[in-house]
Amino acid sequence: MTTFTARRTGGTGDPVGAADIAARLGVRAETAATWRHRGLLPEPDWTVSGSPVWDWSQIAEWAAETDRMPSPMVLTVRQPWAWAICAGHQDVENRDGYTDYQGLLLIHAGTRSDPLGYPALDDRGITVPDHEDFGALIGSVTLLDVVPSSSSPRWSEGSYAWLLRGGRLFDRPFPQRGRQGLTAAPAAVLKQLGYAP
Repeated sequence: MTTFTARRTGGTGDPVGAADIAARLGVRAETAATWRHRGLLPEPDWTVSGSPVWDWSQIAEWAAETDRMPSPMVLTVRQPWAWAICAGHQDVENRDGYTDYQGLLLIHAGTRSDPLGYPALDDRGITVPDHEDFGALIGSVTLLDVVPSSSSPRWSEGSYAWLLRGGRLFDRPFPQRGRQGLTAAPAAVLKQLGYAP
């Protein structure tokens, strides 16, 4: 039986556990657990089945105050792959380019789609929603590492496999122009998402 205990009211209504905090701040799960055990994280807002749960707005404020809030980068990806990444269906993004960046990525759905992507996802039993957003930031994911594609058997096209974790779709899209490669996230969008004061 699931138990739910409220600690406070208010907040954004965006509950996160320790693993979610790690993914959104671009750190390992063990790091977030260490923060919790050392008493560095704020008191949880709720307890669900004995596990602490926080409202993301409180964690974002804490991370900004303690210089733990990452400065996310933006990556443009064609649909349906952008949706698949943010919905947690794709944990590898194949690219010809390498980056040593690790941390939070905001996923921008480009203005064009990849027609081969739809049957490829369908073959894996993944159903793409009827409505997709284009030309907008639609979600986020954590980039864990970049390895040669030869060492990653899944989704293996391109020279490098970008290993992803913690895909999250935003409640609404944020229209924006896409650019090639990794680019800095716009300050106005970061503020709306709670990643900047």
